[in-house]
Amino acid sequence: MLLMSGFLFSGFKRFGGESDSGTALEIVLSDYPELSMDGGYKVIKDVMIDGIEDNLIIVRQSEKNYVVLSSICRHKKCNVKFRNSKQLFVCPCHGSNYDLEGSVVKGPSSGPLPKYKVEVNETILKITR
Repeated sequence: MLLMSGFLFSGFKRFGGESDSGTALEIVLSDYPELSMDGGYKVIKDVMIDGIEDNLIIVRQSEKNYVVLSSICRHKKCNVKFRNSKQLFVCPCHGSNYDLEGSVVKGPSSGPLPKYKVEVNETILKITR
């Protein structure tokens, strides 16, 4: 769920006191069936963590292991997709590839995807910078 200025949105919620610049994002896993299986992924757009707006791509590697990166390709700002068979993030616009750490494997992008920290409990992911 997302808690923002008194409104509640399903799926995730923002933490960080009274400001909308939340310091963490909490993902309720049951709201995202894409994340119920290893290799599943979900792009969540327009989130705010530590005062920075971003789009996130969350990938489930195992029940207790998730990777969270910015989903915005550093070349032309398209949202990357995850290719489980190759264990790569691929930009559909111009073909840039990134590894699970966000590093460029194949250009034209020359910059990495920022990686986020993830804390996992049984039902919730807490995402921070």
